[in-house]
Amino acid sequence: MANKLKKYFTINNNPEIEYIVNKSRFIARAYQVSTIEEIDAIIDSVRKEHYKANHVCSAYILAQEPVKLKCSDDGEPSGTAGRPILNVIEKQNLTDVLILVIRYFGGIKLGKGGLVRAYSESASQVLNEATKVWVEENNIIEIETEYSFYQGLKLELSKHNINPVKEEFTDIVQLRFEIPLKETDWFINFIEDYTNNNYLAEITDTKLIEKDYKKAQIIK
Repeated sequence: MANKLKKYFTINNNPEIEYIVNKSRFIARAYQVSTIEEIDAIIDSVRKEHYKANHVCSAYILAQEPVKLKCSDDGEPSGTAGRPILNVIEKQNLTDVLILVIRYFGGIKLGKGGLVRAYSESASQVLNEATKVWVEENNIIEIETEYSFYQGLKLELSKHNINPVKEEFTDIVQLRFEIPLKETDWFINFIEDYTNNNYLAEITDTKLIEKDYKKAQIIK
C-alpha cells in the first residue's frame, strides 16, 4: 500500500456549482477523498442520482507516495473534459480531491475548444467555493510544568503562532500541543529555555492534522 504524503493542501467541504453554456448544464462537485474505493462509491452514487445526464466526467489526485491521479472524459471527445478538470486541481496544488462535472446536453454542440473551456471553468468555480486546508504530520506533545510558568509560556508561544489544544490543571499544569515534525526540536528547546528545564515532555502520538494554513505556520 502506498504511503501517505507527510504534508499537502486539500479541501474539507463538498461544494457544488452549476454552470450553463449554450443550454448545456454543467454541475460541478468537489469532494475530499482518500481512497480509490471512496472515489468509486461517490461516482457510482452520482451516476445513479443523475442517471439522465449525458456525461459524468471526473478527475482526482490522491495524496500518496507516489501521488496517484486519474481523469475520465466519460464519452466526451478525448482530452476535452477529464484532463481540463485535472489541470485545475494541479494548478491549485491540491491533493486528496475529486471533482465531478455532470453534463446535461442542451442541444448545441460546443466543439472541442468550447468543451475544454466549459469543463475547466466548472472545475475552477467549484474549487473557488471549496475551503482549503493544510494537512501536515504533527507530533502530539504533552508538556507538564509549574503554574508559575503557565501564563507567560502561553503568551510567548502565542507570539510564535502556537497554542495548546488541551489544558489540564492538577498539582501541575498539563498542556497538549500539535507540532509539525520539523519544528519539534525547536519547540522542545523553547520550552526548556523558558522554564529553566522545569518541565516534562512526551511525544504521545504522531498523526496528520488539518489546519488553516496561516494558523499552521510557526513563526520564528
